[in-house]
Amino acid sequence: MHMRRWGAVYLLVAMFLGSWVGQYAFQVVEGDGWNLFLSATFENWQSEFLQLAVQGILIVGLANKMFRVSKDDMQRLESKIDDLLKR
Repeated sequence: MHMRRWGAVYLLVAMFLGSWVGQYAFQVVEGDGWNLFLSATFENWQSEFLQLAVQGILIVGLANKMFRVSKDDMQRLESKIDDLLKR
C-alpha cells in the first residue's frame, strides 16, 4: 500500500538524484568538477525557482479575478441544494 501511494515520488527522487550524480560525473571529467558542478546547479535552480515563483504569483492573482463567484450564483446554488434536500 505504501509503495502504491508513494512509489512515483520515490521514482522521481531516484531519477533526480541519478541525473544529478551524472551531471557531477561528467563535470569532473571535463575538469574543475566541484566548482563547476555547484555553480551550474545553483544557476539552474535559481532560474527554475524564479520561474516557479512568477507562475505561482500569476496563477494565484489571476485565479482570484477569473474565478470569482457572484452572490447571485451562490444564491441559485443554495436554492437548488434546498430543493434537492426537500425532495
